[in-house]
Amino acid sequence: MHLGKATTGEIGVIKKDIVYSGDVLNTTSRIQALCNQYDVKILVSTALLQLMKLSAKYMAIPIGEISLRGKEQKIDLNTILVN
Repeated sequence: MHLGKATTGEIGVIKKDIVYSGDVLNTTSRIQALCNQYDVKILVSTALLQLMKLSAKYMAIPIGEISLRGKEQKIDLNTILVN
């Protein structure tokens, strides 16, 4: 999970579809792909985690700063476990 700005649009004449684009979608996809590597069910960027209000039922576990393919800046990732 991650957050950021995305562009939305509608394409098609007969069959219309809504499309989303933006760097945040690419980054989120790269984060999701790392779940298997770290053997976790969910990865959350620290940027998003700071905005979330986790109840005492959940615990955030830092994974660390990770390099994502195609990205210059590393991203700080966490996983969330049930207490």
